[in-house]
Amino acid sequence: MKINAYIHIKEIQELWRTLYKDNDNLSFYQSYEWNSCLEKQFHASKMLRYRGCQLVYYAFDGQVILPLIIDSKNKIISLLGHKESSDYLSFIFKNLDDNLLQKILNFLLIKYENFCLYFDKINESNILCEMLQKVKTLQNCNVKSEKKECVYIPLNADMDSFYQSLSKNARQNYRTAKNRLKRDQHSYQVRTNVIKLDDLQAGTFYKLYRERRDYCDKREIFIKKIRHSSKRWISFIPGFCVIDPLTLYSLQVPVFLSSIFVDNELAAFCEGNYNNRKGTISIARIATNEVYYSYSPGQILLIETLEQLKDQIHFFDLTRGVEDYKFKLNGKKHYNYSFLLHRH
Repeated sequence: MKINAYIHIKEIQELWRTLYKDNDNLSFYQSYEWNSCLEKQFHASKMLRYRGCQLVYYAFDGQVILPLIIDSKNKIISLLGHKESSDYLSFIFKNLDDNLLQKILNFLLIKYENFCLYFDKINESNILCEMLQKVKTLQNCNVKSEKKECVYIPLNADMDSFYQSLSKNARQNYRTAKNRLKRDQHSYQVRTNVIKLDDLQAGTFYKLYRERRDYCDKREIFIKKIRHSSKRWISFIPGFCVIDPLTLYSLQVPVFLSSIFVDNELAAFCEGNYNNRKGTISIARIATNEVYYSYSPGQILLIETLEQLKDQIHFFDLTRGVEDYKFKLNGKKHYNYSFLLHRH
């Protein structure tokens, strides 16, 4: 087995793109562009969350790439994106069989003696998940796995209306939210695009997301934003620079973005991208402006976005988490798996 190691993702750009192209097992989180952003985030956080870690890209027989974070302090090897906002992780591959997988795992467990391999956020739709579940037969190796819930919304071109497919209660809540806006003499507009953002747009969406995230976490974060508009997506925690991968990604490639404006003010948005699997969008981020909470703009946004998309896609993937609102929109569960491997 031919093994090559690389330090920078640019060194394997051509191979990465070749392996990624048209592989239905992989989401946009496995794209070269997304992982380039993760690499930048890794180096920006080297003295913060990645202290004592090394980033290495291993290529095996020109068929499989593993972007690995080697944590020497905690003796754990994980996939790049483990600590970030990647909802799905995977090896990058075109053709992968059980024999090659076992060779790869053996190589890592021997080279990094006394380390554990931790591969998490492997979705059940990815053939890698099934293959890792069978690795329990690997000699002298313990394998533990667990699963966590994700939610997607199925869509069907035969639907007369996505709205009509909702429960009576969900339809009533939607009508109430719209009537409340009308009563208070507000107008709203839902805009859905595939667009590459400019610096000002990216900063605006990140600011709203960050405010919502901090509110939900119920914790104070002392972050000082750079005032220059071209750098609003970079945050400063005293002594450290933190790059947001999704924001950086949206500056480099077109992303799926749907947003609702109330009186021309941003009230809520959802952002993600199309996956290799035809007819699937994964949503990486949803945020609502607290000024408009009483009007439920997030609910209006999602229902009208799904109404627009019902003839275009099959799955609107809300990814990790089982929040109630997902099931009120006819959400269905699917699962991410994590695998912990170590020698006896």
